[in-house]
Amino acid sequence: MTQGERFFAGSLVIGLFALSLLPLTFESGEDSFPFSSYPMFSRPRRQAETVQALALDEKRRAHVLPPSVVGSEEAMQAAATLRRAAAGGGRRAKTLCRHIARRVAADGNLTGAIAVEIARISYDPVRYLTAGPTPGRRRRVVRCKVPR
Repeated sequence: MTQGERFFAGSLVIGLFALSLLPLTFESGEDSFPFSSYPMFSRPRRQAETVQALALDEKRRAHVLPPSVVGSEEAMQAAATLRRAAAGGGRRAKTLCRHIARRVAADGNLTGAIAVEIARISYDPVRYLTAGPTPGRRRRVVRCKVPR
């Protein structure tokens, strides 16, 4: 290998190494092909939130209700129904809660349920993925009694 070829190869290696450090100069959240700062990993995580329908037993323990009791066999449709009701507030959430409570009363597997609650559940996504589904905070949107 000649001196010129060595110089070219060395320059190429140094240049590629310098380019690999380029994302360190990007603003937070900036991304550029083919060099990436991987914003999905470099940004701070915020609390994630979901809306769930819960059955409460005599001891006020919460049990997540399946999508079919919410009103659809499809999990994503049931989740969208819950989100819309929670976002719509008062009357809309109360109406959905009563419909769910009637389905709970008719379901032979949920005989211990005394109330239904639609709640916003927030959790830390990193802890959720590393330690399991341990919700951080539950905020009630609406609660209604299961008719007997």
